[in-house]
Amino acid sequence: MRKKLAEVYTDCNKETIDGMLLIIVEKDFNEDLWRTVWEVSNMVLEDMEKERKKEKMKQFLQSEEVKEMCRFAGEFGICGDLLRELRFKRTKEKMEENDFYESLEHSKDEKPAKDPKWAEAADKIHEKEEMVWPQESKPMSGKCELVMEKILSLKKEDDPSQLLADWIELLQPGRVDWITLLDRLEQQNPDIHLKVAKLVLNEKSFQTNSSDFTKLIGAYAKENRVEDAERILKKMAENGIMPDILTATALVHMYSKVGNIERATEAFESLRSYGFQPDMKIYTSMIMSYGNAGKRKFAESLMREMEPTTPSEEIYMALLQSYVHEGDALGAARISTTMQLNGYQPTAESCSLLVEA
Repeated sequence: MRKKLAEVYTDCNKETIDGMLLIIVEKDFNEDLWRTVWEVSNMVLEDMEKERKKEKMKQFLQSEEVKEMCRFAGEFGICGDLLRELRFKRTKEKMEENDFYESLEHSKDEKPAKDPKWAEAADKIHEKEEMVWPQESKPMSGKCELVMEKILSLKKEDDPSQLLADWIELLQPGRVDWITLLDRLEQQNPDIHLKVAKLVLNEKSFQTNSSDFTKLIGAYAKENRVEDAERILKKMAENGIMPDILTATALVHMYSKVGNIERATEAFESLRSYGFQPDMKIYTSMIMSYGNAGKRKFAESLMREMEPTTPSEEIYMALLQSYVHEGDALGAARISTTMQLNGYQPTAESCSLLVEA
């Protein structure tokens, strides 16, 4: 109807056409019919919006950042429902961030360019747009390429600061250029990779986000470099970024390995505060940590918490050894019985431990 009116009344603007449509609707539609049309229209619009969001969600699920987060999570044994929930949460965050900056972009187009405050905001929007929709890395040649090769060939004891400064001056890198550099270092020179990854957190052009801190903490955690991980964790807090589930998972494994049961417990409780159910690897780390620290009751409590998941034989044997070490025959017998009830048959080693207890 709008199209027909526009064809007939070519000189009328949109507001006039809208007025004509309103008169027609008021004349031909009774109140009940109008209400029905309104409700059906809203339902159709809602369904269209849901489909739009669903398609947009699919696009962000396949984004490189979400894929990288999943790969990183997999390195710490996060899988199954936990990984799916984490993947959905990160995708939703990226989509909401994208929607937010799209709304700002729309507002920017409506603001006068002469407003200096808005000009500053527009620059920030542009920076964020580059993070959400990254461009290709800049091509390197000549002196810049030579500096890049020098960075890649640095030795473990070398300081990359000066070469990085030269590279920044020559290339004027954006975030995608930094990511390219870090990826190449991770593949070709892992020793220098961590040094550079730490230094770039302070670079404005890197546009540091929470996942950058988490990756570095995770890398240090895998090597049990507790002090380095804690320094990055402190820096993360100074930047107003709260540790997420990946950070907490990395810290649980790290502190469990080095026997710092108090910090491991803090990280474990932090993990549960996010509403995620810890998986077998996380439970194993905590139970083994409690067992090695002589806190066997806490370890058994976590084993019961795991139900209906059955603890691994490794967990049972570690607790059995712990009870034997303390000369607790009743505790050792209880663990042995529980093992058999859960389908683990006695072995020469378990029987030997029971005799020793």
